Amino acid sequence: MNLDIAYFLLLLVFIANILCYHVINGDCSNKVDSIDKFSDKEKRLNQRLDPLKGEQFTAKEVRENKDEYDYFLGICAEATSPDKKLRPNAGMIQLKKGDKEPKVLGLYNQTELLGGDNWILLKYKGGDPYHHCKDINNKSQPRQTLVMITCGPPLKGELTLLEENIGEQEECYYLFQFESNVACTPQDGLSAGSIFCIILLTSVGLYLLIGFLHQRIVVGAKGLEQIPNYNMWKEFGKLQADGCDFLCRCGERQEAKMYRGIDDQLLNPEARDDRDERLLPM
Repeated sequence: MNLDIAYFLLLLVFIANILCYHVINGDCSNKVDSIDKFSDKEKRLNQRLDPLKGEQFTAKEVRENKDEYDYFLGICAEATSPDKKLRPNAGMIQLKKGDKEPKVLGLYNQTELLGGDNWILLKYKGGDPYHHCKDINNKSQPRQTLVMITCGPPLKGELTLLEENIGEQEECYYLFQFESNVACTPQDGLSAGSIFCIILLTSVGLYLLIGFLHQRIVVGAKGLEQIPNYNMWKEFGKLQADGCDFLCRCGERQEAKMYRGIDDQLLNPEARDDRDERLLPM
């Protein structure tokens, strides 16, 4: 009986861990009537955020009037505040020093994602009503948070509050920024041709360098003789020239005729030929 109870408690713990995992490690979405409104580009950006999902960030602000605010951000997860209360889908919350109840600045199930080269903009909408931001009907608009993630070496940089914009109707927001390598645009790898060229040039460079040092230090060669296998490459060049001459020039080769001066014929009668005699009448 005790063994059955132990198995039952172990099962409860396992189920609780699964539930807690899904609560802490949620996923960004933009659902309307249970239908996800993410575009294909937003889905790709959401996948790039996978290494950061579930991470918690904090930031602090001290205003000119000495008011202090703490901000708590969860990446595609519920932000954890000091009171440890779970606020469903609250991706960003704000706690003013002296207040007991924090403000929700945005929900991660109302997310919009934008991205470009080396940056991702995470936008949480649907926060608590903001009395500074009213529509044309003088109705308070919900708070929203913009988190600019820029390319940087760490996975999780420091969260910084850049701006609280309350100057325009229906465009009030909190703007934060931090660096992360998940925002870095993936670089395409080298092509096969590029790899071949790199290997070829490296091999030729090593061949010339090592051969030059061997010829100069060991053999004691000077000048062009320092080139490794100089005679072979010289003959190779001649063969290339002969081959080009053979392939690119058509017709039989004609040898240059030899002409002799009159003085040469008088000095060396045996060298005379009978070509002129054929022109004489018989």
